[in-house]
Amino acid sequence: MTKKDIMKRIFGSLAALVVAVLGLLFAIGTSGCTALPQDETPGPAGMNAPAPQMGEIDLASIRHAVEAKVETAANGDQTGNEPSAETRTGSAQTPQTRAVSAEELQDYDVKIVSLGPWYVGEEHTFKISQCNGTKKLWAGDYSVTVTSPQVALPAFEIPTYKGTLDRLTITTGGVTAIQQPIVCRQSNAKVTVNYSERLRMAITSGAVTVWPLGDASSQLPYSLTESRGGYFAVNPTGTTTLRVQFQGYISGSNETHSKDIRVTPGEWARVYFSLEQDESFHIMVMGSDSDAGQIDNGAAWF
Repeated sequence: MTKKDIMKRIFGSLAALVVAVLGLLFAIGTSGCTALPQDETPGPAGMNAPAPQMGEIDLASIRHAVEAKVETAANGDQTGNEPSAETRTGSAQTPQTRAVSAEELQDYDVKIVSLGPWYVGEEHTFKISQCNGTKKLWAGDYSVTVTSPQVALPAFEIPTYKGTLDRLTITTGGVTAIQQPIVCRQSNAKVTVNYSERLRMAITSGAVTVWPLGDASSQLPYSLTESRGGYFAVNPTGTTTLRVQFQGYISGSNETHSKDIRVTPGEWARVYFSLEQDESFHIMVMGSDSDAGQIDNGAAWF
């Protein structure tokens, strides 16, 4: 056997060995792999699941479903006269409601949030004025929240509203319309101030200031003739403490009187300042909690 023949055999053996090794590696690498069926795709959690399907929501039905409702602590005397016995005990309180005009409703915001099973937390936001036609969404469950334009700082006569439809199911291949009303209730709190006639006669100058406790930068001053309601952002799921403070001259004496009150969304806290026969200063708050505890029947004297 010649040297040339020996070299051919060596190279032939090496080539066969390389082919065998490559084949073995390929077999090992593909032994644990299974192709996905054509009708399945990886799910959100990495598991195989049916491919998400699409449906549609009737946007116009959102506009027709929205209804704003104001629920307040109620009427009562706003003239400066001494509150009646019925007002003091809260028995004169009756809920008040009103509907929001179609023009006002145009500026409301809509937020649709996916609850699953696909793309949980995905949001779609737009204005009520844009609620025309339909919008494609993944089939599944959604929440629909409608809010009026929000105001960060306290302001007079600017109530804010919020309403939520907890669950709306979008069906595959169909158009889903909202059938039940979305009631938007007041989400901030209203505070009004008033004075007894005796106190008005004794005040030579002064004003009332209201602010969220711990946030003096958000003060809202009330002049002695202010009759409008001030609106304050509050904790949406609990109570918010507001400080109500009178500072001014009473019968020539510079005095400061304050009280902390707790308010909740939609509440109307009516603060009434009075000067008694013995010259003592009193603050009455109706329709609110106080730092002394729950107020019986919505009213208390301090």
